[in-house]
Amino acid sequence: MSQRSQQSSILGPILLLCVVLTISYAVLLVLKPSNELAVTKLAKAESQTKSEPIPKPTMHNTIYHGAAMADTEAHTAQHLPDEDGLLAQAAALVNSGKFQEAKKILEDILAKDPTSDKAMVDLGLIYLLDLKDSANAKIYLEKALVTNPNNPTALSELVTLYTDQKQGDAGLNFMQDVYDRSEHNPNVALGIGQLLASKRHFDDAIPYLEESAREGKNPDATTELGDVLSQSGHGDKAIEAYARTIDIEKKRIADGFYSNQPKVGEDRLVMAHMDVIGEYLSQKNWDRANEELAKVREVYNDDERLAALLEQVQARRR
Repeated sequence: MSQRSQQSSILGPILLLCVVLTISYAVLLVLKPSNELAVTKLAKAESQTKSEPIPKPTMHNTIYHGAAMADTEAHTAQHLPDEDGLLAQAAALVNSGKFQEAKKILEDILAKDPTSDKAMVDLGLIYLLDLKDSANAKIYLEKALVTNPNNPTALSELVTLYTDQKQGDAGLNFMQDVYDRSEHNPNVALGIGQLLASKRHFDDAIPYLEESAREGKNPDATTELGDVLSQSGHGDKAIEAYARTIDIEKKRIADGFYSNQPKVGEDRLVMAHMDVIGEYLSQKNWDRANEELAKVREVYNDDERLAALLEQVQARRR
């Protein structure tokens, strides 16, 4: 529990404000004890779950079948003229539960265009999520990453598969090979860093994550770097990495990167601030934690969403 909350002379209003946090964001803004209350709540969660991962909002749920990230657009320009339409059709079929029909469309795409990493990823996801066949899912996702090392979905799904199935060594061997053949692709460097970090080989992971984060365009890279720096005892450097994530997310929002999903952009920006808050709390720097919390309130004016994000500190870092 923070010293700031212990110094409060009136227990009743603090408890009342704890309820108000989930009811009225406006009250939180006008009552001075609100900052103490929020930081107290964060400090309690942090002390209980410092070693647990925070579930960062990722693009996984929003790009699922057939949707493209900006990094893959140049690679797919050479594909069939009607491929995007077929991918969209497959995505609609999946969303309506007709994944076998979607699977057939994607297989037809690959028969005509064996280099379509989008179709490979979507097939991999059908095998993984709909058919519960992780072996075939891995085959298609690995093919997608070999075909296009910049494909972020292929990378993130493979890292999850290798980790969940305790195939970290095999995954590292595969990604190291892709990394070497792709002239040290930063997207693949991120995956290697994540797999090394999952084995708690932090010193080995940091150089790969630093390389992945060097361009300053991928918020997942700077966030992963911050997480590993934090877990390896470099709190101040972790805060610097999280601050870079904040800058990247702000630029993405300003550039319209999340124009179709503005709440996703907001969530990712706020979670980056929450990482900074968590690090300040671990250092018992209550004032800086409160300052960062004020920045969160600049982004959110929905008390329920803010309260939900405060609760997510209970699962610290991915």
